[in-house]
Amino acid sequence: MKENNFWNFVRKNIIGRNVKIITPFGERFVTYADYTASGRNVTFIEELYTRAVWKYPY
Repeated sequence: MKENNFWNFVRKNIIGRNVKIITPFGERFVTYADYTASGRNVTFIEELYTRAVWKYPY
């Protein structure tokens, strides 16, 4: 997978992308400046965790 395709894939899998919130200035898209600090999850990682937990219950 080319680097450009990889980052497009990651962007499309961000949970909560294109979410709008109501502000005093009207409806706005949520903007994140730091994905690491904000803890944004991506679908393919969450699915991996889910499969691992269901496969090996504690």
